[in-house]
Amino acid sequence: MEPEKILAKWAIGTIVALDSHIYFDDDESKSIVICGEPKQVSPLMIIIEVVVDKPMFEERSGMRLSDISSCQCRCIWFSHKSYIFEEVWISSKLLKIIKPAENIDKVSFGQQVELKTAYIELGKIKSNIKETDNNVSSILTSDLNFVSPVMQVIGTAKSESKEPLYDVKTLTLKRSIPKSLVKCKYYNAVSDKFSEFLIPIEALNIIDSIDEKNLVVCKTAIIENQYLAIEHDGIRSITKPNRINFNNGRYYIYAYDYLTVKNVQLNINKIKVELKDNYYNEVLPIFEVKRDKLIIKPIDKKNIKELFKKIGKDKYITISYENRDGDKSNRSISDYELVESVEKNLLGEDREVVYLKAFCHLRNAERFFRIERIKSLKVLA
Repeated sequence: MEPEKILAKWAIGTIVALDSHIYFDDDESKSIVICGEPKQVSPLMIIIEVVVDKPMFEERSGMRLSDISSCQCRCIWFSHKSYIFEEVWISSKLLKIIKPAENIDKVSFGQQVELKTAYIELGKIKSNIKETDNNVSSILTSDLNFVSPVMQVIGTAKSESKEPLYDVKTLTLKRSIPKSLVKCKYYNAVSDKFSEFLIPIEALNIIDSIDEKNLVVCKTAIIENQYLAIEHDGIRSITKPNRINFNNGRYYIYAYDYLTVKNVQLNINKIKVELKDNYYNEVLPIFEVKRDKLIIKPIDKKNIKELFKKIGKDKYITISYENRDGDKSNRSISDYELVESVEKNLLGEDREVVYLKAFCHLRNAERFFRIERIKSLKVLA
């Protein structure tokens, strides 16, 4: 392989790991759980210098150590044991690429940064076995051994190499070095002092400043016991916020999402928020008192048809549903319509049964709900 292609493949800023590492790409932390000893999992690293190999063999055994298709990579990672940034030279033959290089061009004084492996390391999950009274259960917790701290930029420096960048015989590039170095300051929890470290700019990721307007809205919703309409990745949902979490320089809203029917945690910088007094604006059944008489508008075919005519087809609806076994669940649905059917009852007689056909966001599939088993129906605001 030509040196240019080798340097392009193993570019500075590429996130790599040993071949024995549990991950194969930057999305694996969402699906893979460490069940063994987490300390045996090596760190994710970032390439900060590359030298193209020449053919090399071990003197005694003749084992091939390198060839013209490999290179030596200087890699950086953060160690929680020493609480400093560590570096190592390692052959590309021992590495796999987790994420190709996507580098920033510049930084400014005071800007918050982190090692670009931090977001993957933050998602690393380990499993602990707990046994009580002959019952065995698994507890999932975060494994944060190699998460770099949030740092602030206090300066830059020129990146230089004492070794030649080009092969003097062929005039081909044989070594890649960083464009520049960034002087970063961070709190060292081990030494209980502030530390400074020069880190190649290609190894860093910028942490965006908090959207203070969104933060205030989220705080208000929690304090005043209100709801939040949230738009995230083009999807709008209604939520009940519980708290604001802070994780490695970023603020997250932790809330119950009535659309997905589960708790979610969303980056406050990546959402649009709007305060709501309630999470729904239409409801069935309706209980009203008129002239000292209780009037009930039940969940039936007639009232559902009237409601659908009023709200149209583009709303999200949450229902409380009880199946044939008496198990209750909350479902969020869309793409709804009524479907009528004739079925036999226990006496073998024909009877009309009306179903609410809809896409269920809890099961992520189309479902049929018998309207006589729907206990409540609310149109999300």
